[in-house]
Amino acid sequence: MMGFGVYKLLPASTCVRLWEVLVRPILEYAGEVWGEGPWEEAEKLQREIGRLILGVPTQTPTEMVMGDLGWWDLKARRDKARLKLLKKLSELDDEEYAKELVNDKLSTWREYSESILNSLKVSKLEHKAKDQREWRTIITDRMQKRVESL
Repeated sequence: MMGFGVYKLLPASTCVRLWEVLVRPILEYAGEVWGEGPWEEAEKLQREIGRLILGVPTQTPTEMVMGDLGWWDLKARRDKARLKLLKKLSELDDEEYAKELVNDKLSTWREYSESILNSLKVSKLEHKAKDQREWRTIITDRMQKRVESL
């Protein structure tokens, strides 16, 4: 990662850490529950912050900024968080109230979660067979490939 952002007051790595610790968690708070679809204002903010951190012009392609920083778009991060929650909920006992979110065939939350699984080509068997650690690895790898292909 090259560059010093914020008018060379702080190293880029410090600026990245500040974004990741102070700002991004606020934008992503409970995103696995509410985060269906795009949120262009937040994506734009992240791109602007990335350009400031790297100290590059506003015309610099988004792909270069995000790639240099190793960032995914916020929607991809919300989608990954949703799939992690889906796995946890699906492993609950059937009597647990939260399990209804997974079992409800009319739930838009479930419908959107399944559309993410389909876009990542994750089978239902694969989803059910993996433990939490393997599941995180699978969805991280598949999400990374999806981000890189965009």
